[in-house]
Amino acid sequence: ADSRWNGTEYTVFTASDEDFNVSSNNVTLTASYANTAPSIQTASPTIASSPTITEEQNQTFAVSFTDGQQTNLTITWNLNGSIILVENKSLNAPAYLNSSSYTFTGNYSNAGNYSVSVSVSDGSLSATLPSWNLIVEDVNRAPYFNTTLDDLTWNQGSTYTMESLSNYATDPDL
Repeated sequence: ADSRWNGTEYTVFTASDEDFNVSSNNVTLTASYANTAPSIQTASPTIASSPTITEEQNQTFAVSFTDGQQTNLTITWNLNGSIILVENKSLNAPAYLNSSSYTFTGNYSNAGNYSVSVSVSDGSLSATLPSWNLIVEDVNRAPYFNTTLDDLTWNQGSTYTMESLSNYATDPDL
């Protein structure tokens, strides 16, 4: 039997005595479910933790969830309070369990702290977790030459004044 069943059934109650007198009563039985909030079962990394990555790395956040009554759920991921991903998921028998993930993609311009949060809603009620605090550490990149320096020649004992090397080299972190 499906524990999520709700609906209407009809039954007849009959009473009789030793003289075979019978009386019957038709009864309508209605089972309505009480909606409860979805439940987030697992989270990775650990809930409310502070994963740390460097700028060139990625970090994946994942949750699994279930709901005792609803089969269609909406999962909303937020980065610093702004919605970044919305997914609609269906729960299927017998486990009624599903999952969702968001990957923060690093690049060399996003060092800093980020708040990542997720909520799972059945349209009426929601489940949320404490936010993760993602720390993205700066990476010092090596400077490089934009162009090749020309060979230089000058007489011994004389002075040569060279133009600024900044015309030839770049530091990507500046």
